Amino acid sequence: MSQDGAMLRVAGVADTCTTLGPGVRAVVWVQGCERGCPGCIAPEKQNPSGGYNIPVEDIAAHISSLIPIEGVTLSGGEPFLQSGPLALLIKLIQRRRPLSIMAYTGFTLQYLREFGKADQKDLLAHLDILVDGPFIIERATAKRWRGSDNQCVHFLTPRYARLADQLDDDTFCLDVQVGKDGTVIWMGIPPPGFRERFEKGLGLRQIRLKCLS
Repeated sequence: MSQDGAMLRVAGVADTCTTLGPGVRAVVWVQGCERGCPGCIAPEKQNPSGGYNIPVEDIAAHISSLIPIEGVTLSGGEPFLQSGPLALLIKLIQRRRPLSIMAYTGFTLQYLREFGKADQKDLLAHLDILVDGPFIIERATAKRWRGSDNQCVHFLTPRYARLADQLDDDTFCLDVQVGKDGTVIWMGIPPPGFRERFEKGLGLRQIRLKCLS
């Protein structure tokens, strides 16, 4: 497992989140997505040149030190465009702690299994939960962990299979955190139009806001 110089391009990392997967989780948002889905809640994450580079080992060490969390969620952007570094990240983390792993992707599980590249299949093999499919604004939903109802939650291991009958909960939730510098960070999957109303309600003249969804 080579890790020398391995880098990941990210939009952000959150130490704790309760809205993007089961329990308390760290979240890694990768930078870059090719889909350009209309109504995307985080279009600033689409540009592959945005965000910043960070050594995979540094993220692994940091996440492994977070005592409250039970797992890690990979979002974006499109995680499966950086499958190699993310697969390495998971391996490094799980050498330290047996954290659960969840990921979002615009690809379908069937596509990844049939046509995925070797590193994409490697990443897939390390996931407990996959939420798959592109965001389709005409099919927007408030169902747990999904933005539109074409997306499916796949339990790839038995670890969270007990939650399968809870996925039709249609009460959307957000995590909102305020940093020491006054930056407001919100995390989750809101309904269409929410971001615009939320930012307008806060008033960006007084406060900085960052979307990490």
